[in-house]
Amino acid sequence: MNNINNTYVFGDVHGNFKALKQIFERTPLKEGDTIISLGDLVDGLYESYEVLDYLAHCNKIYNMIYVKGNHDEVFEDWIDTGVNKWNWHQGQLATAKSYMKTLGIEDGVTTKVNGWIVKLNPGDIPQSHINIFKSQVPYYKDEKNNLFIHGGFNRHFLLREQLPYVFYWDRDLWSQALSWKSMSKNELNEQLTFKIKEDFNEIFIGHTTTMFWKTVDYMKAANIYNLDTGAGWFGRLCMLNINTKEAYYSDLTKDLYPEYKGRS
Repeated sequence: MNNINNTYVFGDVHGNFKALKQIFERTPLKEGDTIISLGDLVDGLYESYEVLDYLAHCNKIYNMIYVKGNHDEVFEDWIDTGVNKWNWHQGQLATAKSYMKTLGIEDGVTTKVNGWIVKLNPGDIPQSHINIFKSQVPYYKDEKNNLFIHGGFNRHFLLREQLPYVFYWDRDLWSQALSWKSMSKNELNEQLTFKIKEDFNEIFIGHTTTMFWKTVDYMKAANIYNLDTGAGWFGRLCMLNINTKEAYYSDLTKDLYPEYKGRS
């Protein structure tokens, strides 16, 4: 029997509880394994409450590490202030509806100019869910100098020289890695180096779905792995063993939630 604990990482969930449950069931996890979330737990599909509840249970079994995504940051800001700066757009209305449905809040949505008003209050959010948002980190570096980050960063500066919003929103790192991949050798067939000021072993990101490149598999460019395989749209969720690179996938969102029409 293999008693060595493994490390896994999964991409953007976006309220897709059925996909999250599937990858945990399909991956050969053991108690004590490290599992890293790349963020965006909420917004999109309409089972964010179930996602947070499930992960709160997983906290008792695995070594869970949570990286913060841009959607998580906006929802947490609402929990702290009572103000939703997106007016519940970008899939956040589905998150509010998920909580209101579970809590039995009826007729909880009122339309307003450029958004909605919801009856959900920050005090309605279970403390176990809040604890997950509060435990999220802007990025995580492991003992092998692997980096786990939601969006990306400016590769010409050290991480400590950048503000957290860059880590939640950046897409340039991935696009630059793809450019490097397309021209990774010069006219003399010499291997070019993808230069990053801070030397990381491997980098794992989400945020920019691989569906833009017509695939629902994870992608690799330079030393960067993109694990947003479209669970928040019509793709699927991916869990990756960071050592073996064996990937475990959920079914497609369009099959798990055939009634889903996309993010508002």
